[in-house]
Amino acid sequence: MSSWETTALRLHGNVTADSTPSSLDKTLPLLPKRNAKARATTGVKEVSPEEKGYRTKGWKPLSLSTPILLAVIALTILLAVAVETLAQRSATQGGLALSPTLEDIPGYAKFSYLYFPTIIAVLYSLIWSWIDLDVKRMQPWFELSKDTGATGEGSLFLDYQYEFVALVPFKAAKSKHWPSFFAGTAMVVVFWALTPLQSAVLGTDVVSQTKAANIYTRSRLLPLSQQTPLFNPQILNTAYAIGWLNQSLPRFTTSQYALLPFYVNDTITPSQINSNWTAVTTRLSTELDCWPAEVGQDEGAPNSTFYFLNGQGCKGSMNFGATSKVSMQYIGFYGSPYSDYALNSPKCPPTKNSTHQFLAAWVKTTPVEGGLQPSYNFTAFYCQPQYYKQRVLATVLSSTFEPRFEALSPREILPTSEFNSTAFEFLLANGVEENIVVRDFPFNRVVEQTPRLNITNLTHPVSNMIGFAMAGHSIPLDDYSSFNTFTKALNDAHQYVFSAAISSLLMNETEGFNRTAMVEFHLTGVVVSRTFAIAVEATLLIVASLTSLTLWYCRKIPSNLPTNPSSIRRHIDIFRNNPHLLKMFQSMDSSNDKDLAEEFQYDRFRLLYDHQAKSAKIAVEDMPFTTNESKEDTASKGYYEPVKPLVLRKGIGLLFVAVLIGAIVVLSYFKQQERILNGLHRPSENFEVLQLLENYIPTVFATLVEPLWVLLTRLLCVLQPFRDLWAGKAEPSHSIDATYTSIPPQLVFWRAIKSKHFILALVCSMAFLANLLAVGMGSLFNEAPATALYPTTMRPAYAARFDNSSVYDLDLFLSQNLISTTQYSDHLYIASANFSSGTALPPWVTKDYYFQRHNFTSSNEGNPADTFSLEARVFETAMFNVTIDRSGNVLSYNKTTKVEGELNYDESRDHTDRIFETYNRQWNTFNTLWQNDTVARDWFNYLIVVLNGSRSAIDPEQPVPNPEALRPIANEIYRRLYPIFLSLNEHLFVSNEKETPITVFRATKEIRIFMENASFIITMTVLAFNTVVAMIFYSRSVAFVLPR
Repeated sequence: MSSWETTALRLHGNVTADSTPSSLDKTLPLLPKRNAKARATTGVKEVSPEEKGYRTKGWKPLSLSTPILLAVIALTILLAVAVETLAQRSATQGGLALSPTLEDIPGYAKFSYLYFPTIIAVLYSLIWSWIDLDVKRMQPWFELSKDTGATGEGSLFLDYQYEFVALVPFKAAKSKHWPSFFAGTAMVVVFWALTPLQSAVLGTDVVSQTKAANIYTRSRLLPLSQQTPLFNPQILNTAYAIGWLNQSLPRFTTSQYALLPFYVNDTITPSQINSNWTAVTTRLSTELDCWPAEVGQDEGAPNSTFYFLNGQGCKGSMNFGATSKVSMQYIGFYGSPYSDYALNSPKCPPTKNSTHQFLAAWVKTTPVEGGLQPSYNFTAFYCQPQYYKQRVLATVLSSTFEPRFEALSPREILPTSEFNSTAFEFLLANGVEENIVVRDFPFNRVVEQTPRLNITNLTHPVSNMIGFAMAGHSIPLDDYSSFNTFTKALNDAHQYVFSAAISSLLMNETEGFNRTAMVEFHLTGVVVSRTFAIAVEATLLIVASLTSLTLWYCRKIPSNLPTNPSSIRRHIDIFRNNPHLLKMFQSMDSSNDKDLAEEFQYDRFRLLYDHQAKSAKIAVEDMPFTTNESKEDTASKGYYEPVKPLVLRKGIGLLFVAVLIGAIVVLSYFKQQERILNGLHRPSENFEVLQLLENYIPTVFATLVEPLWVLLTRLLCVLQPFRDLWAGKAEPSHSIDATYTSIPPQLVFWRAIKSKHFILALVCSMAFLANLLAVGMGSLFNEAPATALYPTTMRPAYAARFDNSSVYDLDLFLSQNLISTTQYSDHLYIASANFSSGTALPPWVTKDYYFQRHNFTSSNEGNPADTFSLEARVFETAMFNVTIDRSGNVLSYNKTTKVEGELNYDESRDHTDRIFETYNRQWNTFNTLWQNDTVARDWFNYLIVVLNGSRSAIDPEQPVPNPEALRPIANEIYRRLYPIFLSLNEHLFVSNEKETPITVFRATKEIRIFMENASFIITMTVLAFNTVVAMIFYSRSVAFVLPR
């Protein structure tokens, strides 16, 4: 019961007072001066046993009945159990609704994690709004029904249901009104703890899954007798592509070791995602055992000839020219016509160890002023490779088969009965196998690495393994004078060539092996935050405990009400049965809350039920006599200023509207930034922090809006019937019989519409839509992968024009350093690796174009997976938008200008013609040979075989090839090699001009925050309606007619 309910006394006592809203700035007419209150005493009879029994069985709201509250307790516990079940299932499975990618999560799962938790919390809060309202409005009647009654301050003047919800528990605790305290506390917990926490329980994340699987085949090394023919230049071609051309290593290998492959019958992993296979296998590796050589000169030997002792009875020797600068040599034990030196000699007889050893030397020649012979600076050492095998637990990525391992046993020597180390070492030292077999042209000769070593200024000829040792390194030659640096380079070279060799020595093993394997893969799913789940469960248990206490007090506390005190008429029915009480309050009709409370706060009132009349009445206990002087001023006051609740004042309304508009502006800005940036930046990588920021805080804001609309609705539910009475000619059903205050504000809508109280209906609808706002804002922010763009700068590496001298000297430049052939072949090696194995083309090269290379002005931006978009010139010539990775590999391109036949300078035509002349001559360096087999004996025929996938064009048993059928293949080879040729000879372009930097965009994959479209529409619509209704409500003159 609130103070407004005492106004029923005025209506029953035929005391009239005209009042107009204060907003109209009118003064209410004076009322006749009355005496101070007369102390009326109402006799209080003994309570009969029958009456005592009725007191606990008097009318109480259905929401406070034992079945309902027990059901709420059970529901609360079930919700906690459900959250814990989901959390346990999420922890066990790694997540819920697991899918290959975020986009593949089923629609029902997306709806469930975005909306369902908040919807459940909102519906649960509606139940508690009903309970909370009934407890607060029944608290005065419970106090009045006690044996000793209650003071006016603790009963008639209570108005908990019209207080801000967060303040009620404090006031109730102070007055020891425990039902209101427990229910009010539960309502606060549900509003500002449970609902926001519930929205943050579920989120999306990438989770790891591990399942058992079967191996359907393994590989092992071929028998030794079958290995020897396989140690041929094809292995070195593969190593050349790995070392110099950045080709991926073979499956199950790294640059340091090789694993015996295994293949899993992977029916577990979704086809569109990668997985890791883990199984026990054998790791094969090699390491060099190196030691310094003793260097000297034999007596009588030439001054440029030196010997090198290994300390084990082997003496090798080399001759160094007087004009050479820096020379690096790798000398194996066995020699061939393809090598310059060999250790095998009478001075180095074959032994168990010497046949596997090699000599490496770095020699720098320095002229001596005035002398005929230079001085020599040596770093020389002998090495012996060691080969190992080891049982390991290996894990490989199913897409690239790149391995990693954990050792299960110490490594042991790989015996010569399993691996032909002699044949392998012969190939390394000589570049060809011992017994040469006719093969396709690239695999029938020593790999030509000299053009790659030109920039090092090494003295020619260069040993085969020296090229592999220097591949991929850009350190100065003098650094190799260090024993550690040189031995490490050779050790690395041995290891990655060994890995390439092992991949060609394998055979399948289908029976008698361990078939056990594990498959690990990553799925995206709905994840239950353990932190927030525990918080929600604890909150639900707290609410269940508070509900239990509310039930206990509501069962225990007496009630003498005969019916629901839900309208003005029913209050009149209770108060009119005591004329003395009416007379007491008549003198205080126009008093405000403060005066009324001071007057009656210590008087004791009691609610009694009359069984004969079957009605209730308010009795006043005997009070000591009080003089009238102290109340004279209050009693004689014949006018009043209508009360204006704080929340109904226009200042509060203006602040509320400003907050709503501010929320609309902020969310609109976020949406605009999301579109501009392709997603909002994540402020943290921590899952719980993100849930807090993306779900909890927005839901808290929504739950702050709802209590304000609820309070507005409750106050308007009280004022509306009196407003109708003040207006005159009010129908009873719209005024004294209106039952707005007995149901939760969110459910008043239909009653208000039926009574044509449209402003009340609007406010009620906003109280209901506030629940929808919580759903919308709780699911507003979601995460998804996106491509982010960041501007950066790049500078062209050279001008878009050819250098005249470089163009005309190109023929000499290409041929001056060739050793094993007269044909420049670098571009052919690259094309061969690309055509046959899919090796990536050089940076800035595609199969059709070579793009003008650009360099980054800053090297510390982004990560290796980033891509860059820029506008670059292609030498046909035209302008293109090009997308590259950080290494310069072209990912995509789009032509933006018309293709022209020459560059934009005078000598362009002459220069391009000259380059084509040189390029064409590279195809005509071999004499035409007749053949009676299907072996490709030159580069062009070999590339035709690779691209065509058939040897019919070179098969003497087949008809003469149709030129029209071969022309497209020949054109493709010619066109695809030209961009590679240009990329390898960038010295052709003018590089001494300072080019202007250009702006490019770095694209990187990031997880970003997006605003769900459906949630955004719901949120903005509800906020817009809230704003409009708040403006309408506060702009209209609310009729304030009550003194309190």
